[in-house]
Amino acid sequence: MDSERRPKPAGLRLAKLIASERANPTAPLHRSTALSFDPGDEATGMGRSVADPSGELFTAWLARAASGTKPALVRASKTSDADYLAARGITDVVN
Repeated sequence: MDSERRPKPAGLRLAKLIASERANPTAPLHRSTALSFDPGDEATGMGRSVADPSGELFTAWLARAASGTKPALVRASKTSDADYLAARGITDVVN
């Protein structure tokens, strides 16, 4: 928004993209491989830094993405939930 509270060109373009996506949604990409991670305490956010771009999780994800496999991410607490993994199309979990 500009100082007159009017949308800027970038905001107008974003609105068009959102409308287009709503009218014709992109099918979600099902990824068969996932990286497991423990984000720490969900209520307090303690341990959340494990997903920081300077951490091992990001490095592992980036290495797989660079080799052509873009893995999903799965909380460690969900890795034994077969229904959850199946719903996401995940067949291989890497710890």
